[in-house]
Amino acid sequence: MQDTDFSLKVTDFIAGKSFKDSVKFSNKFSTSLPQLNNGVSCDIDIQWWWDKTILLTIRNLAYSQEHTCDVCTERFEETKTPEDFFIKCYADYNQWLLKEDEIIFDSKHWVIDLEDLFVQEILLDGSIKNVCKNCQQNEPQRIDGNIKGNDIKRTF
Repeated sequence: MQDTDFSLKVTDFIAGKSFKDSVKFSNKFSTSLPQLNNGVSCDIDIQWWWDKTILLTIRNLAYSQEHTCDVCTERFEETKTPEDFFIKCYADYNQWLLKEDEIIFDSKHWVIDLEDLFVQEILLDGSIKNVCKNCQQNEPQRIDGNIKGNDIKRTF
């Protein structure tokens, strides 16, 4: 399977040549996330699920961002590896009927664009406060306010 930017072309997959496939994203950049240093890297497992429905498993997601520490104002780099997640992709489906972790794609072109998905995942994985490791060790009582992942709902 070929990938360009954050898009997956699934024409061969849909044509019935295979029911499972994998693709690797390496150093993919988005203009919506200019703070990424090395881009986004991950493995994507693709599985034909039902009719015009594809199940994607995003594994080994990794990215690094540059931040300014909210305590000492020094610049620092933070590398993150969020948990794996699953996405159902529907061809020609009503956008208003989608649930969390579901996206639609156009069966005319058979391309699934994942840029918004990655942008939201990275933004939701971020902290309210950006604190460098030095400040975390020296002043742990002044640092709080991290959002727990279970408190946030994805919308694609």
